[in-house]
Amino acid sequence: MQTRGRQIGDAGLEDCEIYDAYDKRVFDGASVGIARLKDGSLLLGSEANSLNNVFARCISPGTPAGTLATLLVTFSRYAGLRVLHDSSLGVARALLEKAGQEFVSPEIVASQGGRVVRFLALSTDGSALYRVEGHIGNQVAVNAERLTG
Repeated sequence: MQTRGRQIGDAGLEDCEIYDAYDKRVFDGASVGIARLKDGSLLLGSEANSLNNVFARCISPGTPAGTLATLLVTFSRYAGLRVLHDSSLGVARALLEKAGQEFVSPEIVASQGGRVVRFLALSTDGSALYRVEGHIGNQVAVNAERLTG
């Protein structure tokens, strides 16, 4: 079997386990997010509306910002990004310095009609730094701005 799955970001999730599936033959290849619901059904990141479905079915008001950030990239068109939960990676520190930015942990801010999750992320190959905002309301939307690379 060439496909593998690994559990990711589960803090604060309700009735869901989150995995990413990848082809182990492809080093740093793209992966697909999978949410396994309590009833055994699956939500695939490649399906239309998967981001909204995961947020409707899996999160609670207490889900931490880091977990929300992971879900936002895993189930959106930005699935190749890697959330920076801390600044321990040397490449992240170098890109932050190059961009004139300081590390900030994923954070949640109140917004009219919902919440906004703000965080930094790296490209899959570690060559670019992004500032990402996820808007959580009736619909979930993600926008990323490239800062370096």
